[in-house]
Amino acid sequence: MRKIDNSISLEEAAARRGVSKRRITQQVTEGGWGIRKIDRNQYVLSEDEKTPSALNKIRKFSDQYRLEYENSIRERLDLTQDPNERIYLICILAEMELDRLRPKEKWPEFNNEDKYLNDEEIDWLLSNCYQVGLISSKDLL
Repeated sequence: MRKIDNSISLEEAAARRGVSKRRITQQVTEGGWGIRKIDRNQYVLSEDEKTPSALNKIRKFSDQYRLEYENSIRERLDLTQDPNERIYLICILAEMELDRLRPKEKWPEFNNEDKYLNDEEIDWLLSNCYQVGLISSKDLL
């Protein structure tokens, strides 16, 4: 993935906000803090963000809410001509579909998102999620 011009590292995001790296990852997960994760160890700060950037994984959402959210993403996709925005929206829809189809069994915990993946995590990503793009060459060493 190419680096977006205004992206910064986790360390730099923590330094700019004056908080710990762990707090930055919490803010990304919670959404609405003006920070988004765009790639492994790459973040974008947007001080004017007022709404969560994605569904909060901690809360349980009703099927009706998920359907409404998915429809709003589809409407945005139909209205936009910007290729980058379209790619972003398509990725959100693909992730929602993967969430719907994923195996119901327990998966490995990915506590530290910036560490190299171990064999169990790689096996799970390939066998159950088909997430080849999440595995870097450094993970395979």
